[in-house]
Amino acid sequence: MVKVFEVCFLVGVILAVVSFVLGHILDIAGFDGIDFDGDVDFDMLDTGIIPLSPTVYLILITVFGGIGKILTIEKPNMNIVHISLIAFVSGLVVAFIINKFVILPLKKHQYTSARSRQDCIGMTAIVNETIMENGFGEIRYVVESNSYTTPAKSVDGKAVERGSEVIIRRIEDDVFYVESKDKE
Repeated sequence: MVKVFEVCFLVGVILAVVSFVLGHILDIAGFDGIDFDGDVDFDMLDTGIIPLSPTVYLILITVFGGIGKILTIEKPNMNIVHISLIAFVSGLVVAFIINKFVILPLKKHQYTSARSRQDCIGMTAIVNETIMENGFGEIRYVVESNSYTTPAKSVDGKAVERGSEVIIRRIEDDVFYVESKDKE
């Protein structure tokens, strides 16, 4: 049974590291990914006790393996059934807490941000870094008292100086296309 704990822990840690590294490599390469998330939540009294998410299962097996291994070393006289039960319950609790207070709020924020971006069309923004002729710059805009910065290009390809007011005309591939407010 000790081998099972070791394998669970190592698989969990290795998958987390691989996921982290590949995520950053693909992010640098500009690959936004394919959404295979497909979470299905069987909310028991709206608590989300059994979320069907690969991330939650990864957390569960990692904690199960880690706690099981620690208990077998620290409490060698303890019954393996009790160790397994404690390790499994610990994994469930940690997975539930991380899902409820980290993963779900981040997902809600992600969907809110995506919707908020489309609502930005027509808003006024300030050029944070000069938008170069036929090139990029950066703008700062405010939505619901939150300030955001994002890459921007001029709609007509002309340079726009830092500090200028612009109007957001469209958003394509996470780039905000803006027009100088002076043109209105």
